[in-house]
Amino acid sequence: MKNDNKETLKELTIRNAEKIDMIMEEIKEIQRKLECIIKIKEELAIHKTYFKILGGLSGGLITLIIGIILKLL
Repeated sequence: MKNDNKETLKELTIRNAEKIDMIMEEIKEIQRKLECIIKIKEELAIHKTYFKILGGLSGGLITLIIGIILKLL
């Protein structure tokens, strides 16, 4: 009877170890995906800043052109 219990315990331990390995792989995959999302978010923030700068510059340029046109009239 003790031998059967030892074998069952060994099988359970092996199965649990396999499940833990699977869970660890899932966690690694989630970490990789999160890192990708963070990189994309950082790049979007950089592009958003560029567009704000360009928007400000184009607004200033339009104001300058309108000012010149009004002076010429």
